[in-house]
Amino acid sequence: MAKKLKLRVSSFDVEPSGFARPSSLLRAMQQAAREDLDQFGMTYPRMRSNGVVFVLYALDLELNEPLIDGAAIDLETYSIGVRGAAFRRDFRFFLDGRFVGGAVSKWVLLDFEKRRIAHPSRLGVVLPDHADKALDVELDKRLDIDGAESAGERTVYRSMTDENEHLNNCVYADIATDCLSYGKDEFISSIEILFQHEASQGDVLELKRSAGEGYTLVGAFNKTKQTPCFVSRIKTEKSEKCLK
Repeated sequence: MAKKLKLRVSSFDVEPSGFARPSSLLRAMQQAAREDLDQFGMTYPRMRSNGVVFVLYALDLELNEPLIDGAAIDLETYSIGVRGAAFRRDFRFFLDGRFVGGAVSKWVLLDFEKRRIAHPSRLGVVLPDHADKALDVELDKRLDIDGAESAGERTVYRSMTDENEHLNNCVYADIATDCLSYGKDEFISSIEILFQHEASQGDVLELKRSAGEGYTLVGAFNKTKQTPCFVSRIKTEKSEKCLK
């Protein structure tokens, strides 16, 4: 059974173009995933009491068209089962009954104290496997950004972190897209993020950027922890729906 949410793109969700930022859609997806787990009794407090939390390690969000300020969106999410240590979860966005985009995500259980991957059995329940609802998207296992140019630095502030005591996964999208230069008549049609190592409050991220054919790669290295943080591949498209 799918978890369904009704959303409305708000004024604080959008860029100057009036198009929804990817991070605002990721926040809606994160909430939908949490509410879906709640249906099975796996609330966040209960998971924390069991010493585990879910963390995202791979994501691919793709949109067929921009979602504009005021748009009424229907969001559905499905658990697609477990493969090894990875839990897959897919999302679908609908506008006026039309499919306008979707996302594939992969998660692992993290031992909260040890900060290590935990066995899926520690979740305590078996989530349904809606394999028939899986989107036809294959996540990349690796994105190389060797030889990229510097794109500055970002410090992780308290306002960017969450209950898991690290940089919230939605904020990665803001950090990555801030490294791009694109027109007011363009929207982010695709953003893929591979999360490598977590970042915490006070960490300094060294950013790099590399332009490819039809896409831009953005990567971050955690100077404080001396670990790779994330790599993202972003695509933009033009749209006439932007605010003039």
